[in-house]
Formats: sequence, structure tokens, C-alpha cells
Amino acid sequence: RIRNMKRFCYLQLVFDVGAVTFLIHLSGGVESPYSLLYVLVIISAALLLSRRGSLYIASLCSLAYGLLLDLQFFGWISPLQIVAQSNRYADSGTYFHSILMSVAWFYLIAYVSGSLAEELQRSSRRELARQRDLHQLELLHWNIVQSMNSGLMMIDDAGCVRFANLAAFEILGLKGATLEGR
Repeated sequence: RIRNMKRFCYLQLVFDVGAVTFLIHLSGGVESPYSLLYVLVIISAALLLSRRGSLYIASLCSLAYGLLLDLQFFGWISPLQIVAQSNRYADSGTYFHSILMSVAWFYLIAYVSGSLAEELQRSSRRELARQRDLHQLELLHWNIVQSMNSGLMMIDDAGCVRFANLAAFEILGLKGATLEGR
């Protein structure tokens, strides 16, 4: 049903940023311990949208958190104090320090998680290429063995036949039978 997955991811992450911002507003603004939830949103963005998407979402988190704390500092909004009791008389240094450290962490986490997500994608692509190459090699091996004019049988340690090519069936006169497991 979703036609543009990238747009859907961005919409979901924007919603998540809004939900975390609202939770921070409910729990005391500058004194809320829930600002760490932005980190989960940024890591999710890195997994879904790689480094560029995580940096965009880190920017959005920084704007949302900074705007919330600025509005709280200037008295335009006050925390609802549903989760925790807030000190309404925090100084500007507290607000500035909280915003500065949060923004620094947001971008650091966005860069690192984005880099890790890109490396994960590269290693997944390499693994798929290895599997494809192995499959091609197995097909080539099977074709070579089947096209040999000499009979070839592989027998395990217990003496059971594991593989026999077409020439081996012809030599033994067993065209319709199976040798595997005998």
C-alpha cells in the first residue's frame, strides 16, 4: 500500500520527533530525562535512511528540542509537570548547556550510526555478491562434471554414494535409477 517508502520513513520519523518533544514538554522541559529518546529516533533514521537521513533527523531533533527549551526559557510555554516537578527559575546557563550538549550528541550519534548503517549495507551487498558468485561456481562445477565422458562417483566415509554423473549411470547401466545413498 505504501508507494514511496522513503517518504513514509521520513513522515514516521517526523512524527516520532514530535512525540518525543511532547513527552519532554509533559515531563518538565529542561529537566526532563526523556531527551535521550531523540537518540533512538536518530538511530532509527540511520537504519532506515542511512547517514544523510540521520543527519536530517538530528537537525530536526535539534530544532525541536531547542525551540521547546527556548519557548520554556522565555516563558511562552511552561512544562505541564505531569511526570516531574520542574524548577521554573532555572538560569540561562542551564538552558544553554542542555541545548548545546544535546545538539552535539545528536549530530555525533547521527554521524556514527549513519556510518555504521552504511557499512552494514555495504557488507550486505558484498555478502549477496559472494553468494551469487558461489552459486555461479557451483553451477559451473555441476555442468563440467555432468558433461565429462568419464564416469565419476563421490563416495563418503561410510561407503555410500553421494554423487554420480550421467556417464557413471551409463557405464553401470542404471539410466533411470538413483545411486545416491546406496
